[in-house]
Formats: sequence, C-alpha cells, structure tokens
Amino acid sequence: MGVASPELMAETFIERFNARDAAGMLALYEPDAVFTFDGVPKAVGHEQIAGALARRIKWYVKEGQPMQQGDEFGFIKFGSRVDIFLPLTSNVLVKVGDITKGGKTVIAEL
Repeated sequence: MGVASPELMAETFIERFNARDAAGMLALYEPDAVFTFDGVPKAVGHEQIAGALARRIKWYVKEGQPMQQGDEFGFIKFGSRVDIFLPLTSNVLVKVGDITKGGKTVIAEL
C-alpha cells in the first residue's frame, strides 16, 4: 500500500501498530525491504521482517486493557534507538543529544 505523505505513513503505521495489525504494518514495506539494526542480522522481505518485529516487541498489557497517558505498555528490544513519527506541524521540545525517559519526557506538542 503506497501512502501519499510522510504524515500519512506515520499515522497509518501507528494505527496498525496500536491495533497489533502485523500484516497491515508489513503492507507498508516493499516486499524486498530490508530491516536492520546494530548487532542483529538483517531481515529481508515480509516474512523475515515479521519475525524480527514479533521477537523484539514485548507487551506488558493485554488487548483491550484501559491505558492512561504515561502508562508503560511494553518495550522494543532494538537497543537504544526508537523512531518517533510526528506531524510536520509539531512543536518539538527536545534537542539532539537530550536524554529522555519513557512516560516522563514530553517529546513534542502536537
């Protein structure tokens, strides 16, 4: 599925991630996409990427469990890097090199 803009790509990815729609997330990648990060063998193609994602996302919550802003819901075992997609109109409140803490640091105002 092609997307018309980076904003729509981010929004679609987040919607599918929150819905735990792995197939929908994979549909955003080209069939021969390469998924890689430091210290881990690269995954090529939808099947390998799906496995890499599934093994590295650990959930603390159950599907349908109520959540509040700032609640911890799990973690991604990719190391120290996390990509955050924000609308271009966001007011980013952190700078390169800032140390952030999940559930505490406000990254941006939307």
